[in-house]
Amino acid sequence: MIIFALVALVLVGFVALAVDTGFLMSERRQAQSAADAGALAAATDVLRNKSLAVVQNAGKSYGAENADVAQDNVVINWPPASGEYAGNLKYVEAIVSKDVEKFFVGALYDGDWEVTARAVAGVEPEPRPYALLALSAPGIYINGSTKLYVDGGSAMSNSNILGSGGSNVFFADGSIDASGTISGNPSWYAGAGMNPGASAIPDPLEDANAPTTTGDPALPASCSSTCTFLPGNYHNRGTITISGTATFQKGIYVFSGNTKLNLQNSGSQLIGEGVLFYFTGSASFDPKNGGIRLTAPCLTAATQIATCSGEAAYAGGVNGMTLWIANCTTFDSQGSAMFEVEGVIYAPCSHVELHGNPAGVGIQVIVGDLVIKGTSDFLINYREYVKMDKPRVWLTE
Repeated sequence: MIIFALVALVLVGFVALAVDTGFLMSERRQAQSAADAGALAAATDVLRNKSLAVVQNAGKSYGAENADVAQDNVVINWPPASGEYAGNLKYVEAIVSKDVEKFFVGALYDGDWEVTARAVAGVEPEPRPYALLALSAPGIYINGSTKLYVDGGSAMSNSNILGSGGSNVFFADGSIDASGTISGNPSWYAGAGMNPGASAIPDPLEDANAPTTTGDPALPASCSSTCTFLPGNYHNRGTITISGTATFQKGIYVFSGNTKLNLQNSGSQLIGEGVLFYFTGSASFDPKNGGIRLTAPCLTAATQIATCSGEAAYAGGVNGMTLWIANCTTFDSQGSAMFEVEGVIYAPCSHVELHGNPAGVGIQVIVGDLVIKGTSDFLINYREYVKMDKPRVWLTE
């Protein structure tokens, strides 16, 4: 009986240890889940550019709710106070502590019995295949019986995407994303889904070096039939009207001062192979009903592949740039004449309107806002010249 009593005491001790330790581990898992939730909630507000108080409030609220503890038991450090990301303002650290109830172990131990868990979440870039990016309000507007196709890529608006009229179509092989709302019709389709309320995408080219060029080429005597332009700086040339077919030789064209490049009518054509057009100052480009065919430097239209080892048209430039409107002037292509671009259309603060049947074979479009209207069919055949990252919130520790 004495031996049995001693063995029973040991067995009861093991049972007590198993019960208290098992409950401790269960509470530890709950605390870790709470720390993860707090870190993710806080990092989401970092992504939204919220204040320190808002970030900490969100982390404490989610951490406390998930751990079933008071908010005083949750510490939110932005930036993290320890670990790999200490001092990095893109990351947030959440620490959750929780007192654990004692069952049997209290008979032998009267000290602290608690669990602590830590998590770090941050804002990290996720590469996205955006063929079309509208940087500002009102975003992307599709009107009438227009059809917008994004072949091989995705579309993004930092504002809204709106369709007006029951017959328009928006199709993307990838996703259709918007920071605001997406309001279309049942014929809209995205292979990777439509996502309103998405995180905004910063301008991927805001730090790109502007092109420079030398030379002050003379204007052709007339462009009523055919004419040829040479690369260089077209500064304060007034209005250049093309009423026939204008061929632009390979190179960089800078239009500045009061220079205005205009196509006169549907019989006008502007053709440039291996060219970059850059508009600055008060210069502008008005294609009206004319036709456009542009191919970026370092590309061959026939093979549609890069041919100069990824080099740009100038030192510090971006490969594939072909139309760069830097001065926020409106670009409005009004007719159904030829509109073929291979390369990057970059007009980060411009209102861009396209009518007719524009097409791009190997193209990225980055504009302020975009309107497609009338009976247009706009085909964007995606090729990545400019890498675009969508900020996402991730757990990292």
